Amino acid sequence: MSGEETSVQSAPQAFATRSIGRRGIERFAWIDTARGMTMVLVVLLHADHVADHIGNQVLLITLLNYALFPMRMPMFFLISGLLAAGLLRRSAGEVMRRRVLHYAWLYTLWLVLYSVVHTWALRDLGSPVLQAEYVSIQGPISALIVTGNEIWFLYALMLFFLAALLLRRLPVAAQAAIALALAVPGLLKLGAAVGLPVIDRFYHFPYFMLGILGAEHLRDTLPRLGRLRIFVPLAVTCLVLAALAHQQRIVRDPSVVTALSLIAVPAGIGLAVWLTRHVPRLMTPLQLVGRNTLAIYVLHTITLRLLLAYVPPPGGLLDVVWLVGLTLGAVALAVALGKLLEPIPGLFGLPWNDRSSPRRTSSEPVVRST
Repeated sequence: MSGEETSVQSAPQAFATRSIGRRGIERFAWIDTARGMTMVLVVLLHADHVADHIGNQVLLITLLNYALFPMRMPMFFLISGLLAAGLLRRSAGEVMRRRVLHYAWLYTLWLVLYSVVHTWALRDLGSPVLQAEYVSIQGPISALIVTGNEIWFLYALMLFFLAALLLRRLPVAAQAAIALALAVPGLLKLGAAVGLPVIDRFYHFPYFMLGILGAEHLRDTLPRLGRLRIFVPLAVTCLVLAALAHQQRIVRDPSVVTALSLIAVPAGIGLAVWLTRHVPRLMTPLQLVGRNTLAIYVLHTITLRLLLAYVPPPGGLLDVVWLVGLTLGAVALAVALGKLLEPIPGLFGLPWNDRSSPRRTSSEPVVRST
């Protein structure tokens, strides 16, 4: 990132913990904590998915992932929108270059790299079942209309920034209404029904637009969720409702996930704020993850496959520790590998204007140093 100032300014010190990022830029540490939380949970979800497919399902982790569906991606997209608000006030050309083309390039590049790495370089790594899980090549048409791959998030961000750019001249109420309308197909799975699953990706678009449209208000109010009497009851309520939904076998229904996200997202943000405020040193590694989300997102499938190939499950209850350990190991290795690969032009940004690092996936909030 260039370190340019955005519209996201300082929240009251009583409600937000700050940290000094590189180039002397002040950043909200709780945002890094929240992004780090969601990134680790994304990797845990993928680890659980692969473990299940290779015959090593860890039921406790699977149930946990079900309960976290309402928080994980909605919170990530909300924060992405919050951090994008300033950039979307700039020229259309700058938004197209810095975000739309940026994510289009990354999505295309890493789909190709995944094919090379998983189907050629690592084709014989691991058991035949593990190889089958990773050895697949998605054609260009499928990549555009199905987006059923590990990096769909990049494609979604490209679409979201383009849609937000097209909508930005409209009144706020109109933008919000269109965002909600675009989410309806995903809520009803209409895209999958008509053979265009890409339409369903707009399911998370309202949270992204909420972050953009509500940035001025959210930057002050979100940190106030970091009080035990606020986020703990929300978290408990969400877990209880998720358990009831699981009992009825509807916990992954989009409408149920949407309803629960209205509770889960504030609870998750409140937890991130509370942890940042009360145990800041313990949150340092998680904030490092939050500042390296792009590298982790695109590299964790590779590091996770390596660990799954060489670290067998111990069996029994220790499988929980095994899967959590693989998740944290894959994240740590992705951060290290990202720093090693960062000097390569075009790997984490546009090759003709590669000012970005693999640290972030959207604009960052900064304030003037005081």
